[in-house]
Amino acid sequence: MINFYKRALIVAPHSDDEIFTLPFIYSELNKFKKLDLLIIENDSKRIREALLSANINSLNLILMPKEYNFKGLYFHKKVDLLINYFLDIWDNYDLILAPLLEGGHQDHDTVCAAIVFCKELSKGSPKLILYPTYRNYLKIPWIYQCGVSKELFSDYLFKVKIPQNIIYLLTKTILLCYRSQYKSWILLLPAILISMIRSNYGKFVLANELRLKDIMNTIPQKPLYQIYRGLNPQEWLDTIEENFHKINKV
Repeated sequence: MINFYKRALIVAPHSDDEIFTLPFIYSELNKFKKLDLLIIENDSKRIREALLSANINSLNLILMPKEYNFKGLYFHKKVDLLINYFLDIWDNYDLILAPLLEGGHQDHDTVCAAIVFCKELSKGSPKLILYPTYRNYLKIPWIYQCGVSKELFSDYLFKVKIPQNIIYLLTKTILLCYRSQYKSWILLLPAILISMIRSNYGKFVLANELRLKDIMNTIPQKPLYQIYRGLNPQEWLDTIEENFHKINKV
């Protein structure tokens, strides 16, 4: 059965995060009349790279208002702005793709928390799908891993058959568009390829029935962003919850 979407949105915290959605958007079972790509981070160099990616992958690039000035690593400080923006555009789409909360990057987790929070505030809701980016192994927490963990979200998982040319599409987008991110992709690409070799299907999370507290409970004890960037997960969580309480009081 083919899924046809009139207008879909990919929410990418940073330019290049849309790469993780390519197995979904190129699946032969998904068709799009219009597919928007929203980049959250305000980084002019990386936005120029995202424009190349959008052109290659037939995406309509959308940027956050300049006055929001989202800087990488600090999205959680402005999560209220994220929520208000998402609520304004919420009803424009019949599908939203957003990153899954995994403990890999704090900006990814912030966007996921904000999106799921908006879902709970909204009466109607587009189809909401969370795509995995990266996280760490529980037993070897400093090593990257891609794909949805078997232990998490088992009741909400669904699989998409990976297109045969997906490795070509991934590599092409990385090499032609994201030269500034080569060092990161040297770490991530092997993890992605391993996950694809293990299975011909990409795993995603259907989040319409998923509760925010269920997602927040999946934060690893020692996430990658604590190991490599020094951010304590409790500090991240306290900042997020403080902003959520502010919005609930309005």
